[in-house]
Amino acid sequence: MFLMWISTQKQSPAAPKEREMRREFRLSYTVSPGEREMIVTRAIAAGLPVAALTRNAVLGLPIPVKRSNIEAEAVAALNRIGSNLNQLARVGNVSGSLSSDQIRALAGLHKAAVNAVRKIRESIHE
Repeated sequence: MFLMWISTQKQSPAAPKEREMRREFRLSYTVSPGEREMIVTRAIAAGLPVAALTRNAVLGLPIPVKRSNIEAEAVAALNRIGSNLNQLARVGNVSGSLSSDQIRALAGLHKAAVNAVRKIRESIHE
């Protein structure tokens, strides 16, 4: 026996901005081997696919600078610290107070945040 399920739900229409940003058309262009190498090298340096790099360049949009590994690690550390702070704040709000272990954890999170910010500043000024 073969059963097939077909969804009868209508997909919700895309938001106006999503409709505007949907890319439906493909463009092609011809470049020399040297030009191709330059374009690919710039795309890798920016951390972008070639299509995104050329689209940004043609449309006059800024081409982002690829983050250094140190900067990315520091931002990830700040995200983890923020998550831990939210957990401690939730405990403090529910219970009305924090234990001495939780207060020590807050001090450790503060120290970690200071170190992460220092690494970000150092990577920016390199």
